[in-house]
Amino acid sequence: FVLPADVFASMRGTRGWEHATQLLLAAEFVSLSSARRDRFQKRVLYQRQGVETYWVLDAERREAEVWTPEAVEPAVV
Repeated sequence: FVLPADVFASMRGTRGWEHATQLLLAAEFVSLSSARRDRFQKRVLYQRQGVETYWVLDAERREAEVWTPEAVEPAVV
């Protein structure tokens, strides 16, 4: 994931990702075991949290689903 610079700076010295708020971008490579979780559970969570962009990357298909908070369908690139 990608964080705004000020959020990243405020995390220095912390050990937990729970401090990683305000994501600009989250990206996941899907596998057979993670595809459903990445495409549904995580996507809905990221959309609800207002993550600006969520990429679901499929290396086998050589494509990416690009989601934004308001999207009901991904842009596939």
